[in-house]
Amino acid sequence: MKQSHAPKRAQHSVLKALRWRLRWTWVGMCADALLQAFWPLVSLVLLVTGLGLLGVSAMLPETVFLIGAGIVALLGLILLVVGVRAFKPPSRRAALDRLDETLQGRPLAALTDSQTIGADDPASKAVWQTHLARMSIVARQARVPLPDLRLADKDPYALRLIAVLVFAVAVFFGSFGNLTTVPVTRGAMVSGPIASGAKWEGWIQPPRYTGLPNLYLNDLIGEEALEVAQGSLIQLRLYDQDGGVRITHSLDETGQDGATENSDFVVSRSGLLEVYGDFPARWDITMLPDQTPIIILPETAETTLDGELAQTFHGIDDFGVLRGSVDVELDLAAVDRRYGRMVEPDPFEIETYDLPMPLTRWRDDFEDVFAEDFAAHPWAGLPVRLAYSVEDGLGQLGQEFVAMSLPKRTFFNPLASAVAELRRDLLWARVNGPMVAQVLRAVSNLPEEMDVDSSGFLMLKAALAELETANADGLDEAEQESIASALWDVALRLEEGGLDDAKARLERARQRLSEAMERGAGEEEIAELMEELRDAMDDYMRQLAENAPNAEDQQTAQNDQGQEVTQDEIDALLEQIEALMEEGRMAEAQQLLDMLLEMMENMQIAQGQGEGRGQTPSDRAMDALEDTLREQQELSDEAFRELQESYNPSNPNGQQQGQSEQQGQAPGDGGGESRSEGGDSDDGEAGSRDGGGGEGDDRGQGGGSLEDRQRALTDALRDQQSGGAGSGNDTVEDAMRRAERAMDEAGDALGESNIPGALNRQAEAIDALRDGLRELGEARAENGQGSQNGQAGRSAQNEGNNSGDPLGRTPGTRGGVGSDGEFANDPDAYERARDLMDEIQRRYQDQSRPQIERDYLERLLDDF
Repeated sequence: MKQSHAPKRAQHSVLKALRWRLRWTWVGMCADALLQAFWPLVSLVLLVTGLGLLGVSAMLPETVFLIGAGIVALLGLILLVVGVRAFKPPSRRAALDRLDETLQGRPLAALTDSQTIGADDPASKAVWQTHLARMSIVARQARVPLPDLRLADKDPYALRLIAVLVFAVAVFFGSFGNLTTVPVTRGAMVSGPIASGAKWEGWIQPPRYTGLPNLYLNDLIGEEALEVAQGSLIQLRLYDQDGGVRITHSLDETGQDGATENSDFVVSRSGLLEVYGDFPARWDITMLPDQTPIIILPETAETTLDGELAQTFHGIDDFGVLRGSVDVELDLAAVDRRYGRMVEPDPFEIETYDLPMPLTRWRDDFEDVFAEDFAAHPWAGLPVRLAYSVEDGLGQLGQEFVAMSLPKRTFFNPLASAVAELRRDLLWARVNGPMVAQVLRAVSNLPEEMDVDSSGFLMLKAALAELETANADGLDEAEQESIASALWDVALRLEEGGLDDAKARLERARQRLSEAMERGAGEEEIAELMEELRDAMDDYMRQLAENAPNAEDQQTAQNDQGQEVTQDEIDALLEQIEALMEEGRMAEAQQLLDMLLEMMENMQIAQGQGEGRGQTPSDRAMDALEDTLREQQELSDEAFRELQESYNPSNPNGQQQGQSEQQGQAPGDGGGESRSEGGDSDDGEAGSRDGGGGEGDDRGQGGGSLEDRQRALTDALRDQQSGGAGSGNDTVEDAMRRAERAMDEAGDALGESNIPGALNRQAEAIDALRDGLRELGEARAENGQGSQNGQAGRSAQNEGNNSGDPLGRTPGTRGGVGSDGEFANDPDAYERARDLMDEIQRRYQDQSRPQIERDYLERLLDDF
């Protein structure tokens, strides 16, 4: 059978287009083969080099070093031979196969195939040519594959990683000068003149902190000038017993002239070094002075209300800073000598704190931050002198001095502030003990008139008793420290101990901010107190969310005017308060702050009004059924969005459509009809906002496919039925059975990817759940529970009425005219509608409100 040359021509054309990709594939395979063959040799080289950089070779005895060097050289030669034998460069055919493996259908191989069946049939040949054309197109899309550099199967013990780790550590912490510092023998290992009977040897050893290598003077014969670091040690050994070798130098204060003995001296100045004898040498040595280190404080230290100090510093030295410290000394001349400081202080010592140093050995130019908590320091709030110092290896100091008041903790509780002040007086001098005890007894005389923490007050009484006992026997240093520590604990307890309750923390934060505003505090203090208020506000909201039985009460509460307080409104108020304080408008800021705290108080009242909810079995049944309805609505929303995306996956407005659908807008027929019913309930929308409560929330927020979540929701409804929800009410039980059957069928439809069918079943389940909720609400009203649990009754009524909008209109009737509820029969309906629209417009025009809220208000205006 005659074969066609078309496949060969096609393959040649494709290979010509892929020639550079084929070459790079071959290079990657070569790199892979080289690494597979020579990784043991590379690991050995990295390991030996790393040990050399760390100076291990210089610390070994001469014999051990020589033996180790021989073993390493032999092992390296063996690994080189093994690697050469193992290395096999890849062929062009292998590179072609490697590139072909990255493509679906192996098109490069397909282009070499020949037609064996139907070669004489024109139709069959046309199909074959079409196949080759498609394979050519696919082959031209080839991408260069990455080389496979994995060695785990070759190196199960990860020896290569150990070598890389040692080398990396050596690069960061070692010195390249250590590579030239190796032990050598005197005699056979010495080259040049020494091998033929040298009479002397000499070495220059720079200080270790410089990191400079040692110099062997016998190798430097003939060089006239040398530069050495200050403090370098020069060692000269004379082996001529006849005294033919003499040494002269002027490199230190004493100097030498014609010495005939071994000589060791430290270079302290520039000068000459001369050796006379059989191998004379002369060097003009210039000493490189070690510069004094420098410390720079680029900016003023930052302090906090909690007594913390943070100071940025910059250290510079030619060979690197060895250590740093901060000395804190009381500036006694600048102390305000009043009250407990009128007496002479007890003898005190300068306190020293270490400066942080970089972990790397390169400390010649670095920047870091000194941070310390001085809140409990005896000199907190007093003038001090801080001496920042850096020291180099030669012992030279670079210093920078700062005079300031040592940061202290600010106490807003009057009694806590008094205790902290008296503690400082006690630490000032032990003779202040009786005075401190007297004042403590005076300020704690009427505890019932002070709003103090009871446990803190008892701690104060215990510390006072201990102080009075110690004063009677003579206060010693140990008792002074012990009582001062107890008083510090008392001050902290009085300041913070009563703030376990979130509301108390919020009130305390407000008080601190109000006091700071009254006394005209600085911007930094105001900013810190605002941050404290935000944290307390968040904690208070979180406590409300955790304790609120109704999910709606977790996020919003109503004040006496029926307005909602949202998290966005709280954030906006805080920002407005902060802006007013920055502008100096403290009175207006205080007014807004009081209004904010009133809102928070109303939130707690609103929560308390709903605390009766969920106490009876009927309450719990309604809560669980509402959660199930909300989650079923959310699940129906997601199913509809998935159906919509499947018909128009490139729709960039899918998210916006989904949002509008959640507001009850039916975008189309079919599935959209079910979606509209699933999105009518305000409870469903609220549930998606607040996260809901109970077990259903965990399921609703979890992951998984739509089918799995629908199955889980069906199981939850069965659990409610088995738990007795709706027992005794045939209508409720029938509604729950209908809902369970529809939800089960919806799960089957989702499993078969029949989303339209699932939406229909989900709509039936939502209708059945609403019927059950309506019947439960009516039963509760008949039993008199509606007045006790107004919120639950309203929720049931809303479910029964399909949750009409503020005008009484039924959702899903957008564009309709009029209302058919009780609102339509109200003679003041139009006036109330106008008032409501004016309020919405007022809020919409308020630019300080969050954008997301203003967008929602705009949609409400569209409805009006």
